[in-house]
Amino acid sequence: MSDAIPPVPTGPDSSNAPAAQPCAKPCWPASRVILLVLLVLCLGALAKEYLGGRMPWQRAKNLLDEKLLPSQDAPPEPGKAAPPGQGVVDITDDDVHKLLDRQPDEPKITHATRVAELMRTGDDVEAKRTPSPIKMVDIYRFGGVIRTYELRVGYIEGRVNGKDAYILAGISTATPYLWETQ
Repeated sequence: MSDAIPPVPTGPDSSNAPAAQPCAKPCWPASRVILLVLLVLCLGALAKEYLGGRMPWQRAKNLLDEKLLPSQDAPPEPGKAAPPGQGVVDITDDDVHKLLDRQPDEPKITHATRVAELMRTGDDVEAKRTPSPIKMVDIYRFGGVIRTYELRVGYIEGRVNGKDAYILAGISTATPYLWETQ
C-alpha cells in the first residue's frame, strides 16, 4: 500500500466538496436595514409635509394676500382688505375658487358665532381687523403628514355688477395637528 493520499474530487457533482467560503463583503445586519427603511420613511413623510401641505398653503395665502393689499402707495397690511374706493376690484367667492383652482373643503359657513370664532382664532393676528363684519367663511385644507394647513377666507356681503355677492374681506390661517379634534 502506498502512503499517498488520493485526490479529492472538486467537481459540481462531488459529494466531498469543501464548505462554501463566506462572501468577501460583510453582509448588513437586519438592524441596519430596518434603520435605513425608517430613515427613508421619515424623509418621505417630511417631503410630503412640505410639498403636499405647506407649499400649496403658502402659495394660496400669498395669492389672496396680493388681492387684499391696497394700492402700491399705502403700506401693505397682510390679511386685511383694502378700504372701499381705493380702486381695488371686488373679488367674489367664485373668483377666489377660480383663483385657487379648487372648491372649499367645507360647505360655506354662515352661522354668525361660528364665523366669528373661525376668524378670531388662528395663527395670525391681522385677520382680527376687517373693514366690516364677516358674514361667510370658506375653509381650504392642505394636508401634510403631521399638520393640516387651513386657509380661512372671510367674506362680507355686498354687490358686484348689480348682483348680491360675498366679497373677499380677509384671511386667517391655522395649522392644527392631524390628531386634534376640529
